[in-house]
Amino acid sequence: MFRLRKIFLVPALAFVFALALGGCGAGPAGGLETRTFRLEHVEPGEMASLIEPYILSERGMLQVGAGTTPALTVRERREILDRIGATIAEFDVPQPTVVLHFAVIEADGFEESDPAIAEVESVLRELFRFKGYRLDAEAVVRGSARSDFVQVLGGEISKRNRLTLGGRLMEVRGGAENRSVRLRVTLEDTWHTVLSTDLEIPIGQTVVLGTGMATVARSTMILTVRPEIVE
Repeated sequence: MFRLRKIFLVPALAFVFALALGGCGAGPAGGLETRTFRLEHVEPGEMASLIEPYILSERGMLQVGAGTTPALTVRERREILDRIGATIAEFDVPQPTVVLHFAVIEADGFEESDPAIAEVESVLRELFRFKGYRLDAEAVVRGSARSDFVQVLGGEISKRNRLTLGGRLMEVRGGAENRSVRLRVTLEDTWHTVLSTDLEIPIGQTVVLGTGMATVARSTMILTVRPEIVE
């Protein structure tokens, strides 16, 4: 009788174990589900790069909607899909319009003050040791988070040596009371990059990005920027 129980006990345990495995791996994808997320404000390619690290399963999948379909299709475990959905809800929101006010200021031996840069001239004199400053060119750029910009500048320096302002408005951070923007900015003349920098600027503040010298004009230039939000 003891031997009979021993013979039938092992197959019974094996049968129960097989049922348990079947419950965990429901479906051909081994417990994975497929879900499609429609996007309203963010490009699918940009969102895909954000959520790609969540795809961990061997048979997981991330597919960007073809053509003009603003959607992502993801195959993963249910709990990961829920996390991806929460991430998409956090980032797929209307982006405010940002206006960037740029100024190219020429530093040299100017004896008279330029009223066009009265707000920043005292700061420039604290930072640098040039005799005088004058406004050479201005540019106004409008965009939102994750948008690129490029603009050819006017001004006396550009007449002698073409100046191009470019960059990327990477991110708008903070709430209504303490917003800031992350920027990548480059200033190039005909032959080389005069200056290039990444930085974060509080909304409403004018920041000196840096100095550089144009190759042909041999003029020292100072680039400033002031961001504002357009509601």
